[in-house]
Amino acid sequence: ETAPVRIEIFDTGGRRVRALVDEDQPPGYHTERWDGRNAAGDMVASGIYFYRIQAGDFKSTRKMVLVR
Repeated sequence: ETAPVRIEIFDTGGRRVRALVDEDQPPGYHTERWDGRNAAGDMVASGIYFYRIQAGDFKSTRKMVLVR
């Protein structure tokens, strides 16, 4: 069933860099690509970032590395 989905990017200090998705989405396979920009549209530095996915009752936080 359709559920609210939120995908956010955070830096290692826990500050939110950008929200990629914040909307209701139908069930199924979806992809989202981060272009390495923050919420203001500025390029962020290479380094370690975390992404948090919340979809209905599901929640997951994972680490990723941005390399330029």
